This record gives sequence, C-alpha cells and structure tokens, in this order.
Amino acid sequence: MPRMQKYLRIARTVLGNSCRRFARILKNWTESFAKASGIEEVRGHHVSVRSLDAKSFILDLGANHGDFSHEISARWGCRCVAVEASFRTFQRIPETDLVTRLNCAVAGTSGPVSFFESANSEASSFFPEIAESFGVEKSYIVNALTYRDLSSQANLPVPAVLKLDIEGAELGLLQSLDDNDLASIEQITVEFHDFVAGFGRTREIDMIRRRLRAAGFVHLRMGGFLNCDDLFLNRRRVVTLSDRVKLGILEALLLPVLIKVERWVFKKRS
Repeated sequence: MPRMQKYLRIARTVLGNSCRRFARILKNWTESFAKASGIEEVRGHHVSVRSLDAKSFILDLGANHGDFSHEISARWGCRCVAVEASFRTFQRIPETDLVTRLNCAVAGTSGPVSFFESANSEASSFFPEIAESFGVEKSYIVNALTYRDLSSQANLPVPAVLKLDIEGAELGLLQSLDDNDLASIEQITVEFHDFVAGFGRTREIDMIRRRLRAAGFVHLRMGGFLNCDDLFLNRRRVVTLSDRVKLGILEALLLPVLIKVERWVFKKRS
C-alpha cells in the first residue's frame, strides 16, 4: 500500500506539471491567435487595434497615472481623455497633445458618494472592501457622474474604446448603459473585481456579460479564469470575415478551454 501511494503521488505530480506546461503553451498560443485577430494588450487591457488611428477617441475611466492613455496614444495616435476620481492621483497624470486629464468620479448614478482613498492608488474605490485590501488612508465625498452625464458635461464624442478600471463601479456603470449607448461604442475593455476578497458580485458580472453578448458584442475573457481583463467587441464593427471567424474561435473554443485548464491548475495548487 505505501508503494502504491508513492506511485499515486508521483503520477499526480507528473500530471500537475504537464497541465501547467499545457496551460502555458495554450496561453501563449491563444495570445498569438488573438494578435492575428487584431487583439493586443495595452497596460493589462486587451483591445482590438484594427481600426485605431488618429481619428479614434479613447475614454479611459479609472486612468490612475494615465499609463493606458499614454501608451495607446503613442502607438496609434489616438486622442484620449484620462478620467481619475482621486485628486491626488489625477495630479500625477501628465498631459500631452493627445492626452487630456479630467478629475471626475464615474458610476451608475449621478450624485454624492463616499470615496475611499487607498494606500495603493490602483485600489481607491467607492467600495471600502476593495480599498481596504491595501489599507484606507482617508475617505471623503465626491460627486459622481454617469457615463451619459460625463459625456454631456465634458462634451465628449462617442469612444472607439471605453476602458473601465474603476474598482467595482464598473458594475453600476455597465448596468446604466442603454441599448443606444451600447450600439454606439465600438469596444469596451474592463477589469472586473470579484477576485478581491470580500467584494464578490460574480452573479452581477455574469448578468452583465450575458446582456452585452445579447446586445451584439463578442466577449473575450483575455484574463483567463480571473475576471480582470474582459474585452467586449461590437460585432457590427468587425469588418472582415477572417476576423469574424478568428474571434469566434477565440470566444467559443480557445478561451473557454484555457479557462478550464487554468482553473484546474489553480485548484490543484490551492
């Protein structure tokens, strides 16, 4: 019996190592296939770059220090508005001819809301459970705007890319978009935050994903089994048949398989 247990342990170790190697290979292959489909990574967010040029407008909500805006403007000449709720962080966003900064909080409803400033500038949030993951330094009231109110008051054009990294507020904002809003936006790249301990809301995320797919968006979970890098691409804006086929393979085959393998490997490590 001890010898049998030893063989079983060896077999599990070999299987685990093989699955980890397979997950890495599949991840690299998926990234290469995505790039061939016009999908590239920009500061932790995947975007479709086929149609990006100097005429494209990028709305960067949750800009932090503006890294996403600066890289996408440098690579494709896009005009960006970098929106950041924290005044302390907002002041550190460099402006250029292509990048304009805006100190504003964005949410699903307009009005005053408590804002929790975290020791980590990337974790400041309306939700204390997110900000507390790195320690809350202070809290204060900010006046939040909806997507439509922000666009109206700042006189913003419809974005080619709507980037959301707003520490939990992405749920209310996405729920507040109506069918006309969704039809006009070319793509949405979003970091969900149910991976933060104590925040959860996975069911809300699943409902949002189903609604966006029903509204005509290709849904690519580029972050794997974590919900930290989702790309929603408006099917109406995918021009070539080749890209439609490749995106379909990514959405329906490659990414689901990768997610299952990564989840299995994660559970075995836990």
